Amino acid sequence: MRSRMKKLLTFSALAAGTKAAGDGRYPEKQAVAALHRAIDCGITTLDTSAVYGRGRAERMAGKVIATRRREVCLVSEIASGAANRLLSRRYCQASLKRLQTDHIDFYLLHKRYPGLLASAVRSLEKLRQEGLIGGWGVADFDVRDLVQLLALPGGENCAINRVMYHCAARGIEYRLLDQCRQAGIHIMAYSPFGGTGDPLLTAPVLEMIARDHRCQPAEVALAWILRQPGMTAIIETDSPVHPGHLARAKTLMLTATDLAAINGVFPPPVIRQPLSRQG
Repeated sequence: MRSRMKKLLTFSALAAGTKAAGDGRYPEKQAVAALHRAIDCGITTLDTSAVYGRGRAERMAGKVIATRRREVCLVSEIASGAANRLLSRRYCQASLKRLQTDHIDFYLLHKRYPGLLASAVRSLEKLRQEGLIGGWGVADFDVRDLVQLLALPGGENCAINRVMYHCAARGIEYRLLDQCRQAGIHIMAYSPFGGTGDPLLTAPVLEMIARDHRCQPAEVALAWILRQPGMTAIIETDSPVHPGHLARAKTLMLTATDLAAINGVFPPPVIRQPLSRQG
């Protein structure tokens, strides 16, 4: 257990996402190869879910980590309706079987389930105490959700909040980002290149900065996110950009001029905004 806890503290700056693969947007063989390539490039946090493709994403991830478990910080997810005393252990064990592992490093609550948050926390804490998961977190929790969560017994053990965040969706900067930092909650940012149908990577300001740094707009978009401490950006494994290029975003230093240019086009929030969410 000690070595497992040591690994829990280590997130890669980028995480390999599996939602697109789980939804069947491209063949399984291609998805598995893409995950292996991502790990080879140092993207060793793997984000999956029982919700993606009704377990398909976890099965594909399992084929990868079966031979590389020690290299990977594994994040998966439980459907909110299953996070209760009667179902959580059964659903977790089903995920473990698909993933071909004996533990999940971090298990996320898929979303807030009205009225049942206390039951969900108790269930996640029980799984943690049994060693089936190393820790747990939540997805798409806004300020009010976190206030209620942190007030519950065991709520202080929440380790992750997975939210949408990119330079055109900055709502978390108003209060949520500081709230997570104060509580020691790691942010996993999904959709770093914009939501479905959002042409963020063709934004002229990102293209201009990419030319100045002799890189790609995707690297600029990721570097913008990773400038924040305590942040992991999730890239889908069907990304058209090679993971090796994206991994370089970790060392790309945006200048004050770059950041000012992005702020001019995508200004930071000055009032509370609804949390952007995945469709």
